[in-house]
Amino acid sequence: MNRRNSHQAWQLENLETRQLLSAGVPAIEPLLGVGHAVVAEPMVRTPNIVGTWTGTAIRTHPKTGGQTKETFTITVTRQTSTGKLKGTVQAGDHGTFTGTIKGDSVSLVEITNKGWTQPITGTVSANGKVLSGTWSNNQDESGTFSVSR
Repeated sequence: MNRRNSHQAWQLENLETRQLLSAGVPAIEPLLGVGHAVVAEPMVRTPNIVGTWTGTAIRTHPKTGGQTKETFTITVTRQTSTGKLKGTVQAGDHGTFTGTIKGDSVSLVEITNKGWTQPITGTVSANGKVLSGTWSNNQDESGTFSVSR
């Protein structure tokens, strides 16, 4: 191959390579998100809340509107990798609960020893040491709570 043919072959190969590369870019743009807004969900860190949490609950009485303060203890005995929870609650009465945690949000449903159903929702503090929120029951009572470990 003489020098002229070699130079022409290089130019042809170079041109073909550029065409292949430029032809390939639009085909992969949708895969790379080029030219489109790509929204990623932030990673949600879920703290381990297994253990005993003790504090107070404020109970609002439906008929009188009066309030009482009582000791409130939540003991989380099990937390799965998918965020399912099990444990016990001790306040004016006691019961068992099942629930979930996702990020810092906790949602429990307690069944008391009296057979009452008590939804409990709360938020774990940024340092993972305080859980606070609200509760209610099927006796028209409700209130707030704050517990720590």
